[in-house]
Amino acid sequence: MSVLLVCNDPTNDLGIGLVDAALRRRGITLAMLRADRFPVEQRLAVRLDEHGYHATAPSLDGVQSIWLRHADPGDALPEHLRADLAEAIRQQAAATLSTFLEASGLPVFDSPDVLARTPEKPRQLAIARALGLRTPRTLITNDFQSLRDFAAACPHGVVSKMVESVRVEAMADGAQIGGFTRVLTQEDLADEQSLALCPMVFQERLPKVRDLRVTVVGERLFCAAVRAGETLDWRSRPELVAGFTPAELPPEVARAVLAYCDRIGLQFAGFDFVEDAQGELTFIEANTLPFFHFIEQGAKLPISEAITDLLTGVCAPRCREG
Repeated sequence: MSVLLVCNDPTNDLGIGLVDAALRRRGITLAMLRADRFPVEQRLAVRLDEHGYHATAPSLDGVQSIWLRHADPGDALPEHLRADLAEAIRQQAAATLSTFLEASGLPVFDSPDVLARTPEKPRQLAIARALGLRTPRTLITNDFQSLRDFAAACPHGVVSKMVESVRVEAMADGAQIGGFTRVLTQEDLADEQSLALCPMVFQERLPKVRDLRVTVVGERLFCAAVRAGETLDWRSRPELVAGFTPAELPPEVARAVLAYCDRIGLQFAGFDFVEDAQGELTFIEANTLPFFHFIEQGAKLPISEAITDLLTGVCAPRCREG
């Protein structure tokens, strides 16, 4: 028996090795379909007949489930292609990959249609609040005066982030696009052209004692925390990434997190919270394809074993899509 992993370069995702080892301990092989090499090197085939769609290549004989990680068809396209043509090919390849996964008839964790329902950051906050979670005051805008008014109402300062995560960091007229969450400075608030080309998310900066990462795998929740001090984004400091320890999650927060997953149909997700001096948790955002190796290794939480249980049917999926 085997599990089919659909991913980009697996060396960029250390959690894959942890799950591979857990599967091998159970006598199960982790096969691989390199999405980034499709369509240049990887071949796929789906047949439609009177009985419906059937994924025919590569063979899925002996495969019991599919694990979808970061998968970006078209990443290996020739560099000489025009940008518009390359983008069109990527769209066709992504649609074909999605069709292949659906035609497989196998459980996919998490399927492209589920991931497509994942809300952008502003809508995440609305869902979290509707489910009873605390959220920070937030402004989404490209209107500079609205930003100034918002900043004046936030005594601890304001942080900025992209409306939706971008996977590149670039410089445009000396300004960085993408990257980590950052504190808004007085220089930022004096630059009226800074929002001219791209709307942003702005949130009140919250005094915090700890940052929490809650990883959901089916029925199970794994909570870990790190004391990041004044560091706004713990991802920017390797010692903090490696410094997570196990933490307790209040039952009402755990219920809301699982309800959030049920709302979308997610089996696997990572939720970020901050905790203040009174022990109150505030929801920051949710990630559908979070890295988890640093949580497992630092906090000694068996996340890869839980993923393996899900992939092999030891634990049934919990989420109700809808």
